[in-house]
Amino acid sequence: MEKILISELLKKSSVITEKPVLINEQSFDYFARATTEVNGAKCIFVQNKKYLSQITDNVAMVITTKEIFDSAKNKTENNNLGFCLISAPPPKFVL
Repeated sequence: MEKILISELLKKSSVITEKPVLINEQSFDYFARATTEVNGAKCIFVQNKKYLSQITDNVAMVITTKEIFDSAKNKTENNNLGFCLISAPPPKFVL
């Protein structure tokens, strides 16, 4: 399976007009819910900081807002975790 990079998806998208901030971008295999068990690296969307506790070792990227990212400072110390910061949680990011 080919790995996915958000930066590559953004280059091909004509729908996404906002330029998100990528921090420590990581490649991943799947878009999935935090609670979905998959073999391989996944990218999840966190819309509420209470779900930060559900970030597991196989989460490679987290799509979230800057406010939630700021409250996740302890998770950002993991060098294998990347973040895609957006201004608001639009439905186009929920896959």
